[in-house]
Amino acid sequence: MSMFNNIYIKNYKCFKDSNSLELAPLTILCGVNSSGKSSIINSLLTLKQSYDDISVTNSLKLNGPYVKNGTYADIINDCSAEKELIIGVSYDLERSAGFTSEEVSSSRYSISAYKNLARLYGTEEKIIHVDLSNTIAAHNSNGNTLSAQYIRISYDNFESVIEFVGNKKKNSYCIYAIQFPYEDKKINIRIDNAQCYFENFTFTSGYAKQYSTDIENINIGIVFSDLATICRSIMLLFKNLQYITPLRVYPQHAYVLDEESNTVGISGEYTPLMLKKYANRDVWFSEAPTSDALSLNMAKIKFKNVVNSWLTYIGLGNYTIKYADESLKINIDGHSISNVGFGASQALPILVGSILQPLDGCLILEQPEIHLHPRAQMNMADFLIASAMSKRELIVETHSDHIINRVIRRAMESPEINRNIKIYFIENGRSELVRIDPVIGAVIENENFFCQFATETEKIVTTGISNSMRQQE
Repeated sequence: MSMFNNIYIKNYKCFKDSNSLELAPLTILCGVNSSGKSSIINSLLTLKQSYDDISVTNSLKLNGPYVKNGTYADIINDCSAEKELIIGVSYDLERSAGFTSEEVSSSRYSISAYKNLARLYGTEEKIIHVDLSNTIAAHNSNGNTLSAQYIRISYDNFESVIEFVGNKKKNSYCIYAIQFPYEDKKINIRIDNAQCYFENFTFTSGYAKQYSTDIENINIGIVFSDLATICRSIMLLFKNLQYITPLRVYPQHAYVLDEESNTVGISGEYTPLMLKKYANRDVWFSEAPTSDALSLNMAKIKFKNVVNSWLTYIGLGNYTIKYADESLKINIDGHSISNVGFGASQALPILVGSILQPLDGCLILEQPEIHLHPRAQMNMADFLIASAMSKRELIVETHSDHIINRVIRRAMESPEINRNIKIYFIENGRSELVRIDPVIGAVIENENFFCQFATETEKIVTTGISNSMRQQE
């Protein structure tokens, strides 16, 4: 199951109307330039950098390490009369015991989030699967105050709803909770004029003199404490969201490892460190296929062997690392990575970041096709499919018809792959799901969906026939 199930956007940049995208282990966003693909990605990254920030402003962090939105006026849809920005996400949380030890070593963040909710709403043995959704709404003039936050928690046909509604003038909140866990009961409670404290979006504590509930003699301190636990669970889930920009770092003759990290970094800047740090770690993945058929055999394999298997399959060679003083050199087939073109340096962060991604995490990639020739792009598509089939989640933005066509072909070949991918064509702030039929391939009404290759091929054939006929005259 994917970590993120759904993205909901309204009035963010080009998305005027409510737009909801159901996600899959591999979700591909494609479309013409300035169609809204990046807006979908940036909405998620805006939430991530807001939850990652430890300031106490309780506001959307419009400008941060992942995305620069500008001002509130820059991101609110110009045609919207409401002037209210809404971004929402939903998640799957499952008890980690549902996987075998050979398959999974789940991230501590998702495990903690699951345990927090299971402890509040029931025992871990009782709750197997939790659906958690979180919606952020803001409507003020400068975008630096959160107007409302909505949390919905569902399991076993049970649903709990929590709303934080802020009053900017009074600097207080009204909190509404339906079916909220209190000791061994589920209560309905309304807390008026609550003073709340946040680490950005994450509610940490609060107090109130006025509240009403359907039972008597509750301890309001316990309610606030449990609210903080729920909000912390949401914050933890965003820790597993990673992003790799299309503008990845250039190859270098030597890399100085003077910083510590557990990810490849936004621009792939920590890729050399990851290659060194995790070279002999066992990871749950499949080596690349040895023929044109995409045969995936998931197993625990040494990280460096998996990377080299796929790097070779893509057509970029084998990597080795060499130490010199306090620096590290990366060679591709015996040559410095800086002397073999840009393909390897652009592909390595994607391979390393995907393979090291926790099995319950989500990785966002933009333009994985950069600096790769057509065959390499198609084989990169096979890698993205393999990553998704290993219980990792990817959201991929691409302009490559080679990647799209390879994914469609693999989905036609395998019903299981078909069930684990979704392709959306984005145009003018609207998304259209591309259905993949096992007989006819991509099914979509929009004539702009990667028709250029077929159209141009048809024109080449027509021109060739016309030229041949003229020569015979």
